[in-house]
Amino acid sequence: MPLAIVTANQTLFDKYQANVLAFDNMEEDSQWLQEFADGFRDVANDLWDNEMVTNWFLDDLTVSFISGAQISYSVRVPFSQGNLQGNNPGGGLPAGSSLLVSTSYVGPGPNRGRVYFSGLPETVQGDGVWTVAVRNVFSQLVVAWRDGFNIGGVTASLQILRRPSDKFPAYVANPVQSISVERAVRSQRRRNPD
Repeated sequence: MPLAIVTANQTLFDKYQANVLAFDNMEEDSQWLQEFADGFRDVANDLWDNEMVTNWFLDDLTVSFISGAQISYSVRVPFSQGNLQGNNPGGGLPAGSSLLVSTSYVGPGPNRGRVYFSGLPETVQGDGVWTVAVRNVFSQLVVAWRDGFNIGGVTASLQILRRPSDKFPAYVANPVQSISVERAVRSQRRRNPD
């Protein structure tokens, strides 16, 4: 089944930001892509948006299908029920202040991944440490991604992705086996969404 890079396109304080993830078993069918996007939004609606400031929006997904060492094509998938807006009225932390969720796989690489979440309010951290409650929410979110979304009779689940390089000629992915949420507020370095 096809491997894809899934970019969760977001807006925070009127600036673009993204979470770039990888999922396996992505069906190249518009109906199934819509099912995936709507399932992704449902999980975000249940967990993610309640923690985010009101200046945060989950806009849509971009799904980029991988073939060997290349992205064969990308498609933007809007959500059937529209974008999501953060529900927390608290004052927001600076955009670079992020909650970090680490993922791992026991075996040959790629075996470590990271997901950064920005757009959280000041009230969910103290002295540079995230509250237990917010860490639990984001752990549940990444666990839901790892457990996957049923599309077209298969489950598309979160993967740890290694990009092609001189040493590794193609994209390689492994399943996420464990998840941990860092206690400390982290800074996210800027990356390109592809």
